[in-house]
Amino acid sequence: MPNSFLSNRRAGTRLAWPLFAGLAAGLLRVAHAAPPPGYALNLGVYRPSTNHVYAYADLGTKAFALNGVYGASGDLPVAGDFDGNGVADLAVFHAGSWSIDTNHDFASDQTVSFGAAGDVPLAGDFDGDGKADPVVFRAGTWFIRYSTSAQTIQRTLGAAGDQPAVGDFDGDGLADIAVFRNGTWLIQTHSTSGTDIVDHFGGLPGDTACAVDWNQDGVADLCIYRAGLWYFQSVGAGVLLDSYALGSAGDVPLPGGVFAYAGAIYVRAGATGTPDGSAAHPYPTIGRMWGCRSLDRPSNCLWSPNSLLSSWPRSGAALNLMA
Repeated sequence: MPNSFLSNRRAGTRLAWPLFAGLAAGLLRVAHAAPPPGYALNLGVYRPSTNHVYAYADLGTKAFALNGVYGASGDLPVAGDFDGNGVADLAVFHAGSWSIDTNHDFASDQTVSFGAAGDVPLAGDFDGDGKADPVVFRAGTWFIRYSTSAQTIQRTLGAAGDQPAVGDFDGDGLADIAVFRNGTWLIQTHSTSGTDIVDHFGGLPGDTACAVDWNQDGVADLCIYRAGLWYFQSVGAGVLLDSYALGSAGDVPLPGGVFAYAGAIYVRAGATGTPDGSAAHPYPTIGRMWGCRSLDRPSNCLWSPNSLLSSWPRSGAALNLMA
């Protein structure tokens, strides 16, 4: 844990861990740049033959966060935190129509019109507000709709037949784009066209490209899904990082989402009453959450900020700063 509590970010301000992701619907959410050591990353798969989604809450215990049917024949699945609460949501895309389930009850809570038939849907936080932005890939042209403004921007990378992937490949807290072509990865991190990084991983017939920060270093790793087996390689490493078994042939991978939290801690400036960290009774300040009389003198706290930040994410909690 870095000693510096606050640091600058291109799109705003962040905590050393977790990361301030910006204002979203009255909630200043602390999103995860990467799960800390000891935090179980989540993975999921979508089975088009039955429209069934299987997503783990914990890769160790293999307890399910999602286990149900969503969507219809021909729908394409997408996972992303569309409401900015720190938990990945499930969406399905059909000919430009997005149906998003934000509360995990396998019913649509939001609908978005974006894209067209034949597009490949994806999602990632490109504008830094902590919410996943809808993305479609169309034969080398990327259309990204910012959740902050509904503005659509375009980028160019790849060609028809390439497999697109989204991840934070440079560790700046914002999503980047990539395409996979017969084992070659073309990654764009800073420009609006062209390739910034070229890498090689996978390439067998039937390989599906994905991206996930498997080693939890804040940078997305290359991911290959192959008939129920997941393979991971850090960008530029050239050696296999790890593998994991989930799913079967024909499933669509849903990588890297945090599909469940054990709880959350809430803070609202000026909150009154007796705080307990719940949404109904939030703490009035971060310092009060730590039991501090002064953040300038850690000795005045009941426990240290670093010890708290390093302990609560392991139980799956998220910090929510409420407007």
